[in-house]
Amino acid sequence: MIAELSAIQAAAGSLKAAGEIVKTLVGMKVTAEVQGKIIELQAVILTAQSGAISAQETQMELLQRIRELEGDLVKFKDWEAEKKRYEAKRLSPGVIVYALKQESVQAGELAHIACPNCYDGGRKSILQTTPKLAQRYRVHLCPACGLELAFGEQMPLLPPPPPPRDPLG
Repeated sequence: MIAELSAIQAAAGSLKAAGEIVKTLVGMKVTAEVQGKIIELQAVILTAQSGAISAQETQMELLQRIRELEGDLVKFKDWEAEKKRYEAKRLSPGVIVYALKQESVQAGELAHIACPNCYDGGRKSILQTTPKLAQRYRVHLCPACGLELAFGEQMPLLPPPPPPRDPLG
């Protein structure tokens, strides 16, 4: 790719030099017929220069796209490796999440559960416990996509409050 880019730049430079020569020739005293051909040649050179510049811009855009795709490929490979560290788990009351495998826990990392929505979308987001309850299950929130899931151990029913005391009796 770099060699092609250098070739295009060299061609553009050569065309520019040819254009300068044509300008010099036009300035000299020559016959009208020669002058007409020189002008015609100059137009061809300008068209060629424009094409070379356009090809160079296209090549730069393609190189940028290649870099972007290479970056996407690296992210995809990284995600494929990260994904293997998790396993699908069904938690009470039937919620499916992705839990970090015990053997995959790395130094300084805590066991956690990944959001199934984000996991399926190719990224990791750890579900966060909230103080909310839904049908006596603790609600967990995904900070990335906002998904709320209620799962885990069902909280016990609270006993009813005692009846109010009669202040007179």
